[in-house]
Amino acid sequence: MSSRRDQVDAQRYMMTRVTGALVRAEPETSESPTRRDRTGTFAGLVLGILLLGGVAIWALMPGSGSTSWQQPRMLVVDSSTGARYVLVNGQLRPVNDVATATLLAGGRLTPVTVSSSKLAKLPRGAAVGTPAGPQVLPAANRVNRGVWRACSRGAGRVVLDVDVPAAPEPLGDGQALPVTAGGKTYLLWGGRRLLLPQPWMADVLGLGMLVPVPVATTWLELIPSGGTVGPPTLAGAGGAGPRVAGRPTSIGQLFAVDMGNGKVGHYLMTTGGLAPLTETEYLLRRATPGAATETAITAADLVAAGQRSPVRPLTTMPASPPKPPSLSEGAVACVEFAGQADEKPAVVLATATGMPAGGSGGKSAVTVRVTPGGGALLMPRASADTDPWRQQGLLVNDGGIAYPIMGGDVATLGYSLNQAVVMPTALVAMLPAGPALVRPEGG
Repeated sequence: MSSRRDQVDAQRYMMTRVTGALVRAEPETSESPTRRDRTGTFAGLVLGILLLGGVAIWALMPGSGSTSWQQPRMLVVDSSTGARYVLVNGQLRPVNDVATATLLAGGRLTPVTVSSSKLAKLPRGAAVGTPAGPQVLPAANRVNRGVWRACSRGAGRVVLDVDVPAAPEPLGDGQALPVTAGGKTYLLWGGRRLLLPQPWMADVLGLGMLVPVPVATTWLELIPSGGTVGPPTLAGAGGAGPRVAGRPTSIGQLFAVDMGNGKVGHYLMTTGGLAPLTETEYLLRRATPGAATETAITAADLVAAGQRSPVRPLTTMPASPPKPPSLSEGAVACVEFAGQADEKPAVVLATATGMPAGGSGGKSAVTVRVTPGGGALLMPRASADTDPWRQQGLLVNDGGIAYPIMGGDVATLGYSLNQAVVMPTALVAMLPAGPALVRPEGG
């Protein structure tokens, strides 16, 4: 005999088959006929909530139908014409350059697109900035990340690369590169340029086999002058000097002293006594046309003769003669600056591959190249009694144009004075100058 539970289960099974036959025409289905309805209802509810949330977020976004585009520091862009504005005191002021608009707004601008119909409801004010101003500001994290490299392609072209990685192998302090400019020959040696007045001097220094690289005069002036290569200049040369080792001497006479340690010291007779010579000075003095034969004396003779005081090199040339660099055919001479005050520039050799012979973006015979989106910030050399906020610096955009800007306005554009570097005046003069970036009235 069936129990009550069996009767209830049988009734439920029969009702499920009847419902399945009526709703889905499947009386033999094993799942509830209303399961899909419940699932669809729940999914629709979740989707509706998500859509409502998306609409709410969209409504809060600038220019999406709300008035949030009227908040401060918004760069309003007309959706129909592309015209740019900043909203100041209830007026839409047309933007000619982004930098001036940023100074007016007091900080970096957030672009927002707004329909023309909404913008038509607001009055217009005076235009901000100048069309010659920067239309895009360099990103703060892409300013002054590298060195400035100026390369001379031939005697009349200079290519200036701003903010690029440093060359891996610059010329060492012990190397010298002969170059020619303006009909004269120079040695780039120890971070300076030295005039080479006579061809035989290059032979004496071991550089006679190198063909001088032609460079532009404007490029050569970027390297500090180190004087002239040559033997020491003597007052009273040829005149009688003091007796040494009981023998008469003359001004300009060379002496060799065996130091007893395997080394030989070289000395030159001056009006003040014997002066020690560096190896470079000795090589040049010994090879000077008409120079007398070197006289050997002992260390005791040197002490008895007395030395010139103070004892220091007679010239500004490096003490040791230079080593020739590896110079390939068609090499281009370059100089790099890291942006530190009183730095010694690094001379590097590059190839002309990918280097333009000239073009727009710089002054005559100068091509300026900046990485897109990058730039540089320059400030004068700091001093203890100078307020950097009151000093005028330069902002260089990716077009290679230098815009004057006061130190107090640097932070408004999103930069820090600590990012600024110092570059030689002659190098900065190669950049085309743009209008000054000043905070307009009403800002």
